[in-house]
Amino acid sequence: MDRTESQVLAFLRSRGFNNVVYEPDGNVPPDFACRGIAVEARRLNQHDKSGDGLEVSAAPLVTKFRNLLMSLGPPQGTTSWFVTFRYRRPVEDWVTLAPKIKAALLALSDTTMQDVDRISISNWFSLGLARSSKTFEKRFVLGGYTDHDSGGLIVSEMIRNLAIVIPEKSKKIEPFRSRYSEWWLVLVDHIGHAHLESHELDTLHQYVRRPPEWDKIVLVSPLALDNAIEI
Repeated sequence: MDRTESQVLAFLRSRGFNNVVYEPDGNVPPDFACRGIAVEARRLNQHDKSGDGLEVSAAPLVTKFRNLLMSLGPPQGTTSWFVTFRYRRPVEDWVTLAPKIKAALLALSDTTMQDVDRISISNWFSLGLARSSKTFEKRFVLGGYTDHDSGGLIVSEMIRNLAIVIPEKSKKIEPFRSRYSEWWLVLVDHIGHAHLESHELDTLHQYVRRPPEWDKIVLVSPLALDNAIEI
């Protein structure tokens, strides 16, 4: 059992599935069976030539950045801002980078500020801001990020890679589909970490449709396996 399968097993057990059987039919789909449900496991990651080093290092950075934005509190009036960030490795240590980001954002004034193309924080880290047409609970909301060693905004990258992963898995289970009445695809999400704002989730649901061969498609965070969203 590889790491992704172990994470999916932990997720299933967290949802009350205690009698989970690994590879019930041998080295063919499904990866797990529980209560008559067939479960396929896979990692959702950016498809590039770089291996997992990129997503492993990106995950904590995105989480820390999102938490920093949340810590900056509610809108000053009725204006919220989408904040994006771009970076290239090596990334400055968060202990020194975070105060710079915070200071740059708190220095901005809603009354005088227009959309900001780029704010340079360090040599390889910059911010972009765009005024939201909707007021959120927080003044600053994560709009996405660009990893210049990999690439892509969060939701667009999820959509792009789900369009690769779901058909791939659908083809794999096709010869075995009749063995089980219900099939789940559980994806360990190394792109968005199954943590999306409501507008991001709406966009994901708009562009990603669950095909009929899957009764559930679930995205699970590798950082907190009890955090999951369903497509």
